[in-house]
Amino acid sequence: FADLEQAIRHQGLTAEGIVIEDDCWLGYKVSVLDGVTIGQGSVIGAGAVVTKDIPPYSVAIGVPARVVASRKLSKLEDSTGENDSCLPILLSNALAEVDNATEVICQEFAVNDTASTRFLLNNLLHALLDCIRQVMVVDTIAILLQSKDKKELTVCATIGLEEEVTEGVRIPLGRGFAGQIAASCNLVVVDDLSTVEVMSPILRNRGIRSMMGVPLVAGDQAIGVFHVGTYRPRQFTKNDIHLLQLIANRLEVSIEPLLQLQTS
Repeated sequence: FADLEQAIRHQGLTAEGIVIEDDCWLGYKVSVLDGVTIGQGSVIGAGAVVTKDIPPYSVAIGVPARVVASRKLSKLEDSTGENDSCLPILLSNALAEVDNATEVICQEFAVNDTASTRFLLNNLLHALLDCIRQVMVVDTIAILLQSKDKKELTVCATIGLEEEVTEGVRIPLGRGFAGQIAASCNLVVVDDLSTVEVMSPILRNRGIRSMMGVPLVAGDQAIGVFHVGTYRPRQFTKNDIHLLQLIANRLEVSIEPLLQLQTS
């Protein structure tokens, strides 16, 4: 349709062809544009419009379709958490963006701690957490850091529990869901939140049913907690747990400097 002097119907057609490899599942009313390849073993959500190639074993949704998860979670079982290739593509890219921005933001804070710099920091953390939430298919996600006296935890970045930030909720170490994770420095998985002690009234009132969390560790000490939750009952699988730990390992490296700025 490039020639404005000719009717579009007289300008001919191009057809590169569409390739859908083996063992793919396309939901109801998916549209695939010309020239696109959908890689083996991929799942495309209902109503998606696929405008560019989808890597093998991906889960893609939306208009235009974007990859939100990888089906190759079995690779996580052999991972030490140091290799980004074991992370879903979308999340690996988001963490890389954080790595690129961290040094710039830290330098800006050192020179000029302004409202605009804090706004940039908040947006960066929010985008990363939203990516994690989509990849893990959860409803809430939060990162808590220890206070300077190491007696309490405060939420410094979250999606779904924003009131805990605005109301300054503090969790004593050793108490409640997050406090026990920080004190024991161990993973905690709770299928039914009503069966355990919860210190935050906001966490209880939001109707969260299932949660899992891991400590964020620097050296040999927990500096905080990373946890996710769902409104519907959920039995987290071995792969869910391993993915959570893998993400936590990367968070310790990527955003620990940003989180320290957030609480300064």
